[in-house]
Amino acid sequence: MMNKLRGLYEPKTLSLMKNNGCEADRHARCCTLTDGDAAHRRGLYEPKTLSLMKNNGCEADRHARCCTLTDGDAAHRRGLYEPKTLSLMKNNGCEEDSHVRCCTLTDGDAARRRGLYFHVPFCLSKCPYCDFYSVRYSRETAGHYADAVIRNIRHYGGCFDTVYFGGGTPILLYEHIGRILEAADIAEDPEITVEANPCMAEPRVLETLRKAGVNRLSFGVQSMMPEELRFLGRRHTVRQAESALQNARKAGFTNISADMMIGLAEQDEDSISGTAGRLAELGADHISAYILKVEDGTPFAERELHLPDEDRTAELYLHTVGELERLGFGQYEISNFTRPGFESRHNLKYWRCEEYLGIGAAAHSYIDGKRFRTDPDIDGFVSSPVQTVTITDENAGGWEEYAMLRLRLAEGLAYAEAAGFGREAQLRTNAAKLPKSLVQCTESGVRLTAEGFLVSNAVIGKIVFG
Repeated sequence: MMNKLRGLYEPKTLSLMKNNGCEADRHARCCTLTDGDAAHRRGLYEPKTLSLMKNNGCEADRHARCCTLTDGDAAHRRGLYEPKTLSLMKNNGCEEDSHVRCCTLTDGDAARRRGLYFHVPFCLSKCPYCDFYSVRYSRETAGHYADAVIRNIRHYGGCFDTVYFGGGTPILLYEHIGRILEAADIAEDPEITVEANPCMAEPRVLETLRKAGVNRLSFGVQSMMPEELRFLGRRHTVRQAESALQNARKAGFTNISADMMIGLAEQDEDSISGTAGRLAELGADHISAYILKVEDGTPFAERELHLPDEDRTAELYLHTVGELERLGFGQYEISNFTRPGFESRHNLKYWRCEEYLGIGAAAHSYIDGKRFRTDPDIDGFVSSPVQTVTITDENAGGWEEYAMLRLRLAEGLAYAEAAGFGREAQLRTNAAKLPKSLVQCTESGVRLTAEGFLVSNAVIGKIVFG
C-alpha cells in the first residue's frame, strides 16, 4: 500500500489547494464540499433576464425544460449544450441562436453563484503544525485590517451567495464582521461561515456573530482527547471544545462544523471513535477529518514525532470513514462528512471550479477563468487602497483541473460533464480499466471508493491521463 497518504493529493491538486489558501494538512476546513450547483439548478434569474426570456418566447416555467445547462458552470462558461438539450430547446421554441439572447444567465446570476472568501491572518499563537500565513493578533491592527477589507469589497462589487471567513483565527475579528458583511452585497439565503477556535467561543462573541448574520460556525476542535490536544499544541481543552458547541446552539446556530485530525502520535481507533462520537453527541452537523501533514519550516518539522506510518494511517483513515458513517455522517469528499443537508456550500465551489473572490493578505481568487492571489503581507494590504494581486493561472478550469477536482467528491465525475469537454469516451474507457475496489462506474459517471481515495494520486492520474 505504497504512497497511500501522498496518493490523497495529486501534485496539481496540492498546487491548486495552496493557490487557494488551502494546504493539504488543513484542506478540510477550506475545501469541504456540498451540493454545489444548487443556485444554478433552482434557476435564479435576474428580472431583466426573465423579461428577455418572455419576450423571446421562452417562459420561465419552461426554461428549466429547454434551457438548463447540462454541464454546470463548465457549460455556462463555454455555452455548451448536450445534443438532447439542443433538441429540447428547439422543440420548445428556443432555437440555439436565440438561446443566447433569451436564456443566458446575466452577470447578476453569475455573481450570485460566486463565493466570497476573507482571509483573516490573526492568531493568538501559532500551532506547531501550521504553515498558513498569520501574525500575532493586535486589536488596533485588526481594526485597520477590517477597514481595508471593506475598501476592497466596495472596489470589486458583486453579489455573493456564500461567505467564508478563514484564517488564521477569524473569530478574533468578531467585532468587525458585522460591518464587513454590511459592505457586501449578499444574496438571499446565503451561507456565511466563520472559523473559530473553541477557546474564543464565549456566549457574547457568538451572539455578536449571530446578530451580524453569520449562520455557520467551523470549530477547530481537532480532538476530544486531552493528550492529543497537548501533542498538537492547541490552546483549548476538551471542556472548552464541549462548551463551544453547546454555546453555539444556545446562541441560535443551526449549522455547526468541527474538525478532527488523523495520524497523530499514539492515536488509535478508540481515540478516533471517542472524538467522533463526542462531536456527534454535541450536535455537530458536519465533520472534517484530515490527516496531519508535517510541513517544512514548522516546529513539527524539527521534532521527532513518532507518527504512524502510511499503512497504519491508512487504517485509521478507513476506520474514521466507517465510524462517521455509522454515526450518520455521509462522506461527500475525501476528508469531509455531513449529516443530510449540511454540506458546506461555500467550499464546494473550490472543488467544482466555481468562481470565488478572495480578499485579504494571502487570499486567493478564481474569476473569469483566472486564478490570482494577494501577497502574504498584512502591512501592504492595510496600506493599499486596493489589494495588489498576482495572476497565478491565466487559463484555469480546463479538463484536467476540473476532472481532478471533481473526482475528490464522493459523487464523482459525471459523463455529461466530461462530454462538455469532449472527454466522455476517454473517461469511460480509462475508468473501466481500474479495479472496482478503487473506482465505481455507474450509469451516470465515475466515482472513487474510500480505498480509491487513499491512492487517489495514481487513480485520478489513470482516469484523466490514461
